[in-house]
Amino acid sequence: MNDQADGYLDAYGEHAKVLRTWLVAYGIGAPVLLVTNDAVSKAIRASGEAKFIAGCFLIGVAFQVLLATLNKASMWALYYGEENKSFKASRSY
Repeated sequence: MNDQADGYLDAYGEHAKVLRTWLVAYGIGAPVLLVTNDAVSKAIRASGEAKFIAGCFLIGVAFQVLLATLNKASMWALYYGEENKSFKASRSY
């Protein structure tokens, strides 16, 4: 393997870790925090904007996961292209 391919593989691995972190933190951690923290729950209910806040939260999470996935896929394509010259010559690359 060459140094450039190693760099792409390392970046791919980092993006995979980031994606897993986002999925765990925002898929499990944040909702649990919002439900179990009385002060936060009361403030959200009292604001009258609970649906809007939940929608913004979900949209933000979706964008973060989408971007992490896109970065991960890009790094994989760069790494795969370095290892497979026929792929590097393709339009997909």
